Order: sequence, then C-alpha cells, then structure tokens
Amino acid sequence: MYSHKKERVNNFFDRNENKNSFATEFRAVINKNLSVVIYETKKGTTTLIIKKELVDYEIECTASEAPEKNYIGGEIIPWELITAGLDILIKEVFPINKAIQEVLGTIYTLQLDAIRLCIGREYDYVTIDETDLEEYNIKPTIRGLKKFIYSSKKGIKGFTVRHYDSKKGNLILLESSLDQPNYEIKKIRVNIISSLQTRGLYMQQEHKPYGLHLYIILKIRELSDLIVNLLEKIGIPIEIIYLKRTSAINKWQAVECEIDDNNLINYLSTTVPNFTNEDIKNIVYFAKRNQLDFEIVDKMADVLKKMKQEREKKRGYSNVSLNLEDIAAAAKIVLEHFGLLNTRLELPSGLNTELMIKSQNEMLRFI
Repeated sequence: MYSHKKERVNNFFDRNENKNSFATEFRAVINKNLSVVIYETKKGTTTLIIKKELVDYEIECTASEAPEKNYIGGEIIPWELITAGLDILIKEVFPINKAIQEVLGTIYTLQLDAIRLCIGREYDYVTIDETDLEEYNIKPTIRGLKKFIYSSKKGIKGFTVRHYDSKKGNLILLESSLDQPNYEIKKIRVNIISSLQTRGLYMQQEHKPYGLHLYIILKIRELSDLIVNLLEKIGIPIEIIYLKRTSAINKWQAVECEIDDNNLINYLSTTVPNFTNEDIKNIVYFAKRNQLDFEIVDKMADVLKKMKQEREKKRGYSNVSLNLEDIAAAAKIVLEHFGLLNTRLELPSGLNTELMIKSQNEMLRFI
C-alpha cells in the first residue's frame, strides 16, 4: 500500500545532529574575496570550508538545450550554461595542487573527479569530460590536466558546467579530491561551483548573471605544523585566526566575570574542579573586596590549584581546603608577577602573617 508518510531528508545542518556532533563552529573573513568556516566535532575531527570569490574573472553565459534535452533523457542540464576561462584553473586551482605537493610530497596530486572542457574557439568548439578518459581506464588528475592545458592552450576555449544539482541549486564546474594522503588529513576537496540561490546578489552587486566560487574543503584529525604550513600556502593564516578568536573570547569572558560574581564562580568551578565551594567563595570574596581584575584572579586560581594538588599528593587525600592566608599569599605573588608592586591589598582581619608568608614561599615556584 502506498504510504503518504513524508520521507525524511538528511540535512547536513540538521539542528539536533549539529548540537550533538559539533563542539565549535565559527567563520573568519580573510579579505574581500576569501573566507573560511571552521567546525570541530566532539569526535576530534576539524573541517575547514574555504571559499574564494572568483568575481574578478570574466565568464560567458548562454542559453542551453535544456527545454528539449531535459525531457528526452540523460543528465539534467541547466537552462543557462556558464563558460569560464582557463585563467581560473591556471591562477587558482593549479597553485593549490602545487602547494599540496610542496607540503605533502610530489607523489600526491588531486584526482580530477569532474570537469568539462571546451575544445576549440569562441563559437566553434566541442566538449570533453573526465568520462572520456575513464572509458580507457585512465584516471584523470589535476597534474595531468595542467600538462594537457599547457600543451594545447590555444586549442582550449575554457571549461563549462559539468553537473547541475537541481535540488541544491548548484552549477558544478569542477570537482577534485585527495583521500587521506597522511594521518593528519582525512580528505581534501577542491571544487568550483555557482549557486543559483545567490544569483540575485551578484546581479545586484557585481552586475553579473552568476558568481563563481572556489571551495577548498579540508577534513583533518589535528591542526599539526604540516596543516598550518599547507593553509598558509593557500592564503589562510590559521594561527592568527585562532589567536584573534581566543583573545576576543578571553576579553569578553573577563568582562562578564568582573561584572557578575556568579559568572566568576561558574568560571572557577568549571576550570578548577578540585576547588571546593568554600574555596571558590573565599577567592571571589577576596577578589571583590580588593577589586582585582579577572586576569589577576585567573592567575591566582592557577597558582592555588597547583599548590593544592601538591598538598593533596603529599597528604594522600583530596579534602585539603584553602584558607584566607593561602588566597592572600597567592594575590601578593601574582600582583608582583604582573609588576603591580604598589598595589595595597585589604586583608581580612585576624590573618596569620607567618602562615601567609609560608604559603607565599610555597607558591613561588608555581607562578
């Protein structure tokens, strides 16, 4: 019996899946034409989606045979076809393959998964694609494409749409990939596409019928020096991106903790799990009484954590509590560490000065 139950579509950005799978996701804009989205899964995989706008390159747009072709059979083609010049491949794609070979080794090259070349002149050409080689058991590569183009450059008009993804509204001009060249890299993909959904944007801003995008997708296990080197060669200063983002988060975090005691309490309980509630309460009390900056309190917590861990290790149990003498001692050595020698602390009455000096000497090697 025919069921009217709607088939569930696997959405890549499904909210529940995204919530459970992805730990961090953010976007970085490098310049006018270059941006990257980075998302890290809880399973330890990081994916970088690098997008480069190809608005500086000229394209041609013509009507296709779709009104008749799409109702006869075969592959669905778009109603309008884009033809791009070889300079896109030469200036944008080939340098990426070169960077991969320089970093990973010359034996590696992107496999050419999809392309349709226009062989001939402006209004007198035929198309060939990767399947014409595969019929003869020849596996096309970006390296082979480069040599072919340079050997017969005058006889190639450019390249055009290879696939039309009508569901996603994408015109695909190039697809290439490299699967797991080493442990750190799971996969590299380099694609050139045009999205029909952004067509109005390019008509308005660039006065062009379509906008071409170069995508570089890297799926990696860890951000090693090798990956950093590869990203820098293709124009992504990944270390600066992470530094800029971390700095911004830390600054916002500091502001929120300084204006709200509950945020500071939550922060300390999260970052220093071996602190008791009483430890945290006393640290926050002391910090607010002396109007200490978040940076000072954070460093105090780090020093006190290390001292407490050593005390617990020596005594053989984990119920060691911090006293106000310990906290005052931590504040003194941290202020000295930051060069704030003239800061006068308002100490609680009844503090044991000898005990505070003893704690201070004990913590000096943890600063």
